[in-house]
Amino acid sequence: MIRCAYCGAPLPISRKLAAQALQVMDEEGLQHFDLPCPRCRKINKLPRQALLRYAPRGQQSDTTKPQT
Repeated sequence: MIRCAYCGAPLPISRKLAAQALQVMDEEGLQHFDLPCPRCRKINKLPRQALLRYAPRGQQSDTTKPQT
């Protein structure tokens, strides 16, 4: 479970959200995804590896291909 770095509240990460976040990261060339905490409303930066744990099974192999 991923928790907020500021208040410790659990962050709601679903498979659908993780897949959408990875898609946005690939399209825009981002290194992390900004997810606001529902309790303290501060932004948490989630790296790609954290999102891959929650991505759908087929999504993991698609997003780990090396970029050329």
